[in-house]
Amino acid sequence: MVNKGKGQPEISLDPIHHKVDVGGVVVELQPLTFALFAKLFEHQNQIVSIAQLTDEVWGNVTVSPDTLKQRIFLLRKALEEAHLGDCLVQSVRGQGYRLVVHHGRGQHLTTTVHRRSLFILGSIVILLIAASSVWQVMKPYEPPSNSRVVFWSSAPTEATHDLGSKWEQLWMTHLSSSDGVIFVAAERDPALSISDQARKSKAALISAWTQFESDGNPLVRMQILEPKTASTLRSDLVAMTDEGEMSRLMAAQAAAIERILESGTLPLLTEPLNDTDHPAWERLRGLASDPN
Repeated sequence: MVNKGKGQPEISLDPIHHKVDVGGVVVELQPLTFALFAKLFEHQNQIVSIAQLTDEVWGNVTVSPDTLKQRIFLLRKALEEAHLGDCLVQSVRGQGYRLVVHHGRGQHLTTTVHRRSLFILGSIVILLIAASSVWQVMKPYEPPSNSRVVFWSSAPTEATHDLGSKWEQLWMTHLSSSDGVIFVAAERDPALSISDQARKSKAALISAWTQFESDGNPLVRMQILEPKTASTLRSDLVAMTDEGEMSRLMAAQAAAIERILESGTLPLLTEPLNDTDHPAWERLRGLASDPN
């Protein structure tokens, strides 16, 4: 699918590989995110209602407006990370969403934001340096708290796509609404190690979601990982067709994540990172599996 309006960058869509090319800048999207972009692109500069988007993107799967909102967030994040400022996904209160394509807006917007960010960053650094000496005198250093949970998912197979997407959206909604959790959804980069990508994401914990099939049955493995060492604190395997067990598992994993973050055990310092028998590991695994 290719389109080029007057004064607009050429945009092409690759539905096989879920890639979008905007004026030579290519971004690869998750299948559902790509389908959402394609539907907005089909009606670019026009408002597409929430009902139309959920009906035509998710098909027969019933989803809530919150699920659509989360997928819009992922689409905007992917476009922003690719510096595609020419493509803006706008929210129209009470009506829906629309894709607006501008000519040359991306570069100008990026430059403006960059300069403003540098100014703000410089001011913050100066203030932090001035306050640091005073703070060090008043209070000893303590490791900063971190409640950032990064969600990674694998690309679904054809057989697990619809059902897996439904449960994945419910899990992201569950995580993003949990108290004390800063939720970030990102695609797993196979070119980086888990610990390297986690460090870039500044993650306190990783929630890993892996879909696969066994004997024709769609399964999902949900894991909680300590990011610095990529160690598994909890791992659960469940059939996606078992709605009761899926719901129970999501509640259990969300509670485990909140217990770990509230315990103050993270982030791990040098000693437990280099010693697998350190009591911190026993505590973390206990918090991940048992509320007591």
